[in-house]
Amino acid sequence: MTRTLTFALLLVSTLPTKADDLKDWKEKFLHNFAYMLVAQERCSKWQINKSKVVQVLRFFKARNEDIEPGGRDWPILEKYALESQKKFAGLDENAACSMAELMYGPHGNVSSGFMIPTGAK
Repeated sequence: MTRTLTFALLLVSTLPTKADDLKDWKEKFLHNFAYMLVAQERCSKWQINKSKVVQVLRFFKARNEDIEPGGRDWPILEKYALESQKKFAGLDENAACSMAELMYGPHGNVSSGFMIPTGAK
């Protein structure tokens, strides 16, 4: 079983069945995704693992268009991206890279494997 499938099953098994709770989990993902976008922008050593993001978007029945300007999830993503930019504002590239790895790298404390070294597939 792949790690992403395991993640999705774990996520599903721990989620209450109410639609509002699923919406909350989606919002938490968008919050983390905004941090990943800013981290990727500030750090040339780490990139977003697009395949994992696509799988989570599918789980939430969202499309790429939903998280682009004008998309249905854009306002919340934009809000969190602005918040993330403020938090990263005082960090140099090395500190931003450390944050990216510690939070979202292969052994990340927040969502592991959602960021990978630049150039990795």
